[in-house]
Amino acid sequence: MFTGIIAHKTKIVAAHQAGGDLKLALAKPASLKLKLGDSVAVNGVCLTVDNLKRNNTAEFLLMPETLNKTIFGKNFVKLIGQEVNVELPLKYRQRMGGHFVLGHVDGVGKIVKIIKKGQTKVLVINYPQQFKKLLVNKGSVAIDGVSLTVASLAPNSFSVSLVNYTLKRTAFNKKKAGDLVNLEFDILGKYILNK
Repeated sequence: MFTGIIAHKTKIVAAHQAGGDLKLALAKPASLKLKLGDSVAVNGVCLTVDNLKRNNTAEFLLMPETLNKTIFGKNFVKLIGQEVNVELPLKYRQRMGGHFVLGHVDGVGKIVKIIKKGQTKVLVINYPQQFKKLLVNKGSVAIDGVSLTVASLAPNSFSVSLVNYTLKRTAFNKKKAGDLVNLEFDILGKYILNK
């Protein structure tokens, strides 16, 4: 389980198909202590460290289900060189700063507009309509693994506001209109709807 509070960002250095799977390699930040089998949220997707190489890269194997639900399955060649958000799992007795993020992405959204307001930015995101009941005004949503608050709702989109602190410490500082993002809707809302 994760919190959506991003402590690291890095770049995808390689991506290639392996059968129906995708092998993804990330440059490993020096401050990130990883070992084989560790869970890591990469742009909000819970992945397992499959290989650690001497050139300071960490490799992950993405299965077809992950590729179907996330941006990683859309056009893997374009992924190389992209900056991604990275978070290690929540530890027992660790301070909880965001919301409960499982790393189980529900689907892909599209940034349709970015509005600059002083030092902040507002992202307007189109999303798959089957998740409409899981979005509430001022509720939580994870976008590319970042815990954010829904600022406003429209019929086919929602918006979030990003403060300068978040823009500097996440991969959002490179996002532009038209970019795809991973969306994970609040697990508490899912359980309530399933009653």
